[in-house]
Amino acid sequence: MKLIKIFLAGWLSCSAASSFAGYFELTANGSYIKYNNGVQDGTPSNTTVTRIGAGIAYRFMANTSIELTYTNSKTNDSFGQDIISEAEIFYIDRKTEIQNLSANLVLHFTDRKSKFRPYVFGGLGSMIRKQSISGFAVDKI
Repeated sequence: MKLIKIFLAGWLSCSAASSFAGYFELTANGSYIKYNNGVQDGTPSNTTVTRIGAGIAYRFMANTSIELTYTNSKTNDSFGQDIISEAEIFYIDRKTEIQNLSANLVLHFTDRKSKFRPYVFGGLGSMIRKQSISGFAVDKI
């Protein structure tokens, strides 16, 4: 509890020296990654990951903001698994989608023009995960 009081006192002194900001910031991000996981009996095993996200922040004081962010991530795995005891290969196709939504309070210790901006943040989030798996077996003979 004492640490929280020290933190709040330091943050309030940083914020008190600054004026109210009152502006919005928009962010966007994305990525696409494809992994080659090798070859199983002539069939390539691949993993593809696609992510896209966006966020909005309202800076209501120079060192304080509220952020709302959303991220959607899709992963597709295709691979073969050799089953020695059964003399067959089992091919698997797995699709996973994860959606994240979060709301955070961000407290910066320096103004936005500083080259180094330490901060802390905390908030609430929600994650929804959906996955489907399908597969089939093929005799190696």
